[in-house]
Amino acid sequence: MTDLPGAPPAPVVVAEGLYEGEEFSGAIDALDGEGCRFLDCRFASLTVTGGRGERSAWRGSTFEGVRFTGVRMPRSSWLDVRIDRSALSGCEAYGSQWRRVRLEGCLIDTLNLREATWRDVVLVDCTVRHLDLGSARLTDVALRHCVIEQLDLSNATLTRVDLRGSRLDLVRGVDRLRGATIDHTQLLDLAPLLASHLGLTVRPGDLAP
Repeated sequence: MTDLPGAPPAPVVVAEGLYEGEEFSGAIDALDGEGCRFLDCRFASLTVTGGRGERSAWRGSTFEGVRFTGVRMPRSSWLDVRIDRSALSGCEAYGSQWRRVRLEGCLIDTLNLREATWRDVVLVDCTVRHLDLGSARLTDVALRHCVIEQLDLSNATLTRVDLRGSRLDLVRGVDRLRGATIDHTQLLDLAPLLASHLGLTVRPGDLAP
């Protein structure tokens, strides 16, 4: 990437690199972050387009106003991370590990989290479009005041997952909701899926005397 005259230099990330207490902003094209470790770093007003971050580790770091587009981060690990007002679009993080992660005011559009593990993860006021959690394991997870569109929970395992207060569009995996807490409105929204899964036929009652 060529820097524009007068613009700050583009952040430099090298595969297998260790970055501790650093700040990243600006733009990165084709991230070369395979095996990188980011410890106590700050990412702000940063755009990352494409590239790879397999097996990367993100620990004790904060993200604000960050956009990841088309980045592959399978088997990455996220620990004690906060992500605010950021966007993930067309990213892959299957097999990743997330623990004590908080996302607030974020937009997530097509995120592959198949076989991922989430523990102590909280989403607040997020809009999520097409979230694939197939075969994922979720423990002590909360979604608060979120809009979740096209949620795939096929073969997922949920333990103490609180979905109350969010709007859900579950496309697959209604049979995997064991271990989740929902509110009455969500129960009514899920009723057609639950009836179909159980083989129930719902018809108007015969009110004639």
